Amino acid sequence: MTAGAAPADSDASPSAEPEAESEPESAPEPDDDTLGLTGTAVYENKNQVSLAAFSRGVSGAYASPEKTLYVKFTLKLKNSTPKVIDVSELSVLCQYGDEGRGGEEIFDSEYGLDGRPQTHLRPGRSITATLACELPKSQTYVQIEVTPDFEAEPAIFAGKVK
Repeated sequence: MTAGAAPADSDASPSAEPEAESEPESAPEPDDDTLGLTGTAVYENKNQVSLAAFSRGVSGAYASPEKTLYVKFTLKLKNSTPKVIDVSELSVLCQYGDEGRGGEEIFDSEYGLDGRPQTHLRPGRSITATLACELPKSQTYVQIEVTPDFEAEPAIFAGKVK
């Protein structure tokens, strides 16, 4: 897998309504394959995954989980293979903080957080999804692991969100 990243800084704060935009800071560790939060992962089969448009918010009263602080982002998957791929195999896992606490995925249809796509993607096509993971106000570091299918290695995106 190869990657590139060029994140910038800005402020955002949690609110009952999502969200002021927040560009993440790059924080990959030296000597590993970790990407910055706005990097692009290119897999052996040439599929690409990228993350963008990071912002903070608070889930609503009817969300799962409800009234939870989160970081929202856009995930883009490009199918560069000659085959149709099953996007429902996509896996996204989040951790936050120095201890690597699990960041629960947020589902809140009021704010367009409906989870990962459950469809098929034709060759040469791309799909985007808006996702969110729990991120308490006191935390800025987030790690997001994305695995596009059952056969691929995960891409690890990491950095700080204001």
